[in-house]
Amino acid sequence: MARQEVLTPVYQKKILLEEECSKLAQKRDIEDQKFKDAAASATEVSIRLEELKKTVEDVAKHGESALDTLSSIIKEASMTVDSSLAIINHTMDIMTKLDGKITERIESIKKLDAEEQTRLDRIVADNNKLDLRRKDLQIYHERLQLKFDEHGLGKVIL
Repeated sequence: MARQEVLTPVYQKKILLEEECSKLAQKRDIEDQKFKDAAASATEVSIRLEELKKTVEDVAKHGESALDTLSSIIKEASMTVDSSLAIINHTMDIMTKLDGKITERIESIKKLDAEEQTRLDRIVADNNKLDLRRKDLQIYHERLQLKFDEHGLGKVIL
């Protein structure tokens, strides 16, 4: 029994050591899993960084192209504005000339209107004179008819 008594504490120590080894193995497995997860994450981050780098390069390439296109558009817009201003200036010149001609025509029409008004005034005056003469003639005709009637001569024909 002496041997068993000496071996019992050794077995107990062995059991404790095995439990501790088991716990350490579990911790190692957990740490291994964390390491694998970290390695996978690092790989994923590396892949994303490469993709981002490629995207930045593409954006830079397209950015230069976009700037060139934008510059071209701005130049064309500037030329269009210049052309438009030239057309506007030409149109203003034409409008100024037309305004002068319209003013001349208005003065001419006013002059013609004044002449026509003078003619119209003469015609009205002549018509008034004719109306007076017609009335005088009517009065003369009536008097003459009275004289004819007094003398029994009949009707006066004019």
